[in-house]
Amino acid sequence: MPEKHRHSRCADVLFGRLYDRLSLLESGASLETCEKTDRLFRQLAEEDACRSAHELEDQIWSLWCSHAEPEATQKMEQAIRAIAARDFPAAHRLLGEMTLRWSDWAEVWNKRATLLFLEERDGESLEDIDRTLSLEPRHFGALCGLGQIAIRQGEPHLALAAFKAATLVNPHLAGARAAVESLERALRRQRH
Repeated sequence: MPEKHRHSRCADVLFGRLYDRLSLLESGASLETCEKTDRLFRQLAEEDACRSAHELEDQIWSLWCSHAEPEATQKMEQAIRAIAARDFPAAHRLLGEMTLRWSDWAEVWNKRATLLFLEERDGESLEDIDRTLSLEPRHFGALCGLGQIAIRQGEPHLALAAFKAATLVNPHLAGARAAVESLERALRRQRH
């Protein structure tokens, strides 16, 4: 029983830290990121046509998955292939090495969070999402991952905040918008 209580306090601290990150994003706090990514996010916010929005999203993902060091980009590609093939041991080896060598690369942490999510290791995945968002607060993939874990963990308010934050930075995420609507309906029903 004491172990469970300790885990709950740790989870509460992590949830609190993630709530703080979401509120910073909503407040429009300044973000230090690369100029090209900033430009793409501005275009994404202004873009009405879905096709163009998808192209902008793809460009953002491409930037996130690329690194100045060719070896890093190559290892990212290998990790993505390993996750897609469900070769989780290989993905863990690659991403573990990458988190040590390129610890300031947000996408390394996001990919490992995705891997841990697929393994239903939610607590560890949340820690990597937190690290991702500390490096790139507009990471809509990590924000949606946070929302999915929050739903799975019975935290609808955190899920709602995460999906709202994702749509704030990328208004073209149909799945996130649908999740916001569904969660808002469910929370209204709970209040009545």
